Amino acid sequence: MIRLSSLADALRRAGQRSLGRELDRARFVHWVEQWYPAWLIAERQRERLSELVAYARVHSSFYRERLAGLPADFDLAAYAQVPPLTREELLRDAKAVRCGTAWGARASGGTGGRELRVPVDRRTYAWYIAGTWRGLRWWDTDFTERGAILLGPGHRGILGVAARAKDWVMNWLRLPVDGRFDERAPQLLQRIRAFGPAFLYAFPSAAHRLARAVLEGDARPPAGLKVVVVTGEMFYAFQRREIEEAFGCPVAQEYGSGEVGSMAFQCGAGVLHVTAENVYLEEAFDPQLPEGKRLLVTQLHNRLFPILRYEIGDVGTIEDAPCSCGRALPVVRVFGRLRDLLGAAGERHFAYPVLDRLFELLPHHLRGRVRIRQRERAQLTAEVDGGSDPDLIRVRDLLKDLLGPGWRVDAGRAPIRRLPSGKVAYFVQDHAEPLSH
Repeated sequence: MIRLSSLADALRRAGQRSLGRELDRARFVHWVEQWYPAWLIAERQRERLSELVAYARVHSSFYRERLAGLPADFDLAAYAQVPPLTREELLRDAKAVRCGTAWGARASGGTGGRELRVPVDRRTYAWYIAGTWRGLRWWDTDFTERGAILLGPGHRGILGVAARAKDWVMNWLRLPVDGRFDERAPQLLQRIRAFGPAFLYAFPSAAHRLARAVLEGDARPPAGLKVVVVTGEMFYAFQRREIEEAFGCPVAQEYGSGEVGSMAFQCGAGVLHVTAENVYLEEAFDPQLPEGKRLLVTQLHNRLFPILRYEIGDVGTIEDAPCSCGRALPVVRVFGRLRDLLGAAGERHFAYPVLDRLFELLPHHLRGRVRIRQRERAQLTAEVDGGSDPDLIRVRDLLKDLLGPGWRVDAGRAPIRRLPSGKVAYFVQDHAEPLSH
């Protein structure tokens, strides 16, 4: 008699093989090319980019017009003159961008606004997940082992059925990160313990909430975790510290998006290496930014829905720097989101480093429970979820000291709830004039 567990394992292996040779090839390329010298990595990127641009010019009416001025012989300097692609354009001109039909789509809802669904085919999806697969291999695990996934509230209807089928095939336990997630953290940890994952793949705020449940004695950590991978939100020092303490394993960052997949993964030396086999990252200078440049991304494999020089919404730098891990893959540093700029007369700060420092200075019970809201230029409110009157005064005074003169800061109580995407916003801008333009 065939054991049900053996039959399930066989079906899972068959499902994973459904991606076929393309996944094997993508994984092979990722594993081999990470050891290439920097000049060869750059040349392979240029070759893939040239092929993609040529394809888009022929098959997409949107890019036929947008790329009309490029020379026949592909040139990186000329490509850098192509206007950046915005999210609004992708939403408005999706039919013109699209080059064919697809069996599935990846969604990117961000922290607000309309959901953007990017069509992918089986080949493209294989390259999407190969980048994450390699990053997991750096931490002694991969998709052949069980994983717990905490990214977003989940799907309903046909999309929900498809997502559950994929999760079953990949041997993933996916738990919704929604408005009830925080109160259910101890119960969710029990499910994770029973499942026994080798890795946890989560929003930083979700992984940290589970860690708090462990540290406060409300639940026990799962045994056998090799790594916690965090993605989708800015990641704060206090979160890393408490997640590592609670789960007794390292934390690795992935920099990615639903539109283009994995863009970078953190190695054991703590460096975010660009997934150069999947994406081409560029810097676009903006004189209004306090530091860094706008990051633009080109997805190198999606022929159904080409994404060229996409304004991903982040600010950072890209460097060719040696790493003690031995990889010559480019390095990316992300300073913050374009929309997360604190503004005053002649002065701008990214909210992320201010918040990171603020959380470090606050007592344990206030870390992750403070949000900065900017209603007017040079005027901020520190919103505290709970806390005493002395806590409010302390938060206000610390924020004043961090920002220096010229800022008006007050403090009040307000609940910090998750957004519909499942993420947590620690900075909110109500200013009538966008500070990122």
